[in-house]
Amino acid sequence: MVGCYIHNTLHFPTQTRVLNVQNQCASFVDGCETAWNFILAGRYKRILVVMVAALNTSGGAGRADMTDPVFAVAGDGAGAAIVSSQNLKCEFLGYHNRTFGEIYDMCAAEIRSPAHPDLKGAPEQPPIATYTFGTPDFFAWWQQVGERFAIDGIEGALKKANLSVSDIDTIIFHQPADMLYDVWMDGAEKAGISKNKWKHTWHKYGNVGCAVIPVNLAEFWEAGELKKNSIMVWVTIGAGGHAPSMIVKWLV
Repeated sequence: MVGCYIHNTLHFPTQTRVLNVQNQCASFVDGCETAWNFILAGRYKRILVVMVAALNTSGGAGRADMTDPVFAVAGDGAGAAIVSSQNLKCEFLGYHNRTFGEIYDMCAAEIRSPAHPDLKGAPEQPPIATYTFGTPDFFAWWQQVGERFAIDGIEGALKKANLSVSDIDTIIFHQPADMLYDVWMDGAEKAGISKNKWKHTWHKYGNVGCAVIPVNLAEFWEAGELKKNSIMVWVTIGAGGHAPSMIVKWLV
């Protein structure tokens, strides 16, 4: 219930609603989609969407083990956006979701002690750390569907926006590990989307979970890499097999 903490810290009125959308790495895209539908329905005028991922510095269970090499792919990050019908920097054009619930048990979480508790120079670790990993069944499943995992969602969202793959200028996507998203790029390339349209910060930030899209969006915008009237796709793959995509037009 991080939303309640933010509500209190920013001194919102008690009647201001809090909704926690916990779809793991897919949370930002789903949060924006949910917020936009509330606005279209006339329920609210402006909605603050906040994403927080603390894979390194959170205390106790639920964090990466700093004594394990896997720690190198996990980062901390946070981002925020205001979804509104006024003063827009971008416009949502289409959304498409696919949920592959059959892989839920393949994306397991195991609780155990730190891998190397006596590692010289390592920060003190909690007695128990949580490690997320893919089972052998998951990687076998990934070999079969990996190439289509992203492009199917992209094409579904494009259809709802009445656009085609040739209209895409930029893809901003979840970056769990290069060995996974490289496969998405391969599949998209076969469908006609050049690999140079995929923009990421994997080698700078690693996997910052649900914060990847807003962090990268802000970074690319500040660097002048997002052009007025360009069409972008936000692609996110959440833990357990939840995979939404959103088509967005950049307006500024």
